Amino acid sequence: MDRYTIVISDAAKHDKGYRGTRAFWWLASRFGAYAELGLYWFLAEYFGRSAVTLMRPSELLQRSRPHETDWLFVGLPTSFSAEHLRHVKYRRMVLYDSTDQHGVNFGNSDTKFLMSETDICLKNFRDRRWDFPYRIGFLP
Repeated sequence: MDRYTIVISDAAKHDKGYRGTRAFWWLASRFGAYAELGLYWFLAEYFGRSAVTLMRPSELLQRSRPHETDWLFVGLPTSFSAEHLRHVKYRRMVLYDSTDQHGVNFGNSDTKFLMSETDICLKNFRDRRWDFPYRIGFLP
């Protein structure tokens, strides 16, 4: 069975205050409370919660052993870097952007690094006029 890991976007200071606690993310993944988790809810419903892991980028850096997964979904914008990849083993990486911004919201992300690892980005919507050097898919 494939394993799925979602590394949420850290642009909104997810590690500050109550949002930085494991309890917040456990509650959010079980009961809602956070719009960005649509991808998590979809994968958990389709493949089962035991197959899906939800993480913040800072959690990867704290691991003593590499996290192993088949599918690594990285939320944009993000601070995700090569240092984070040293803490995860994966088969396939997919970027996703759950913002309503026109185009893909890379923000302060290291776009060159991220695009060297994958050519797929999932988005809530698609505009036929977009002409990107990568493939755009739809978020559930």
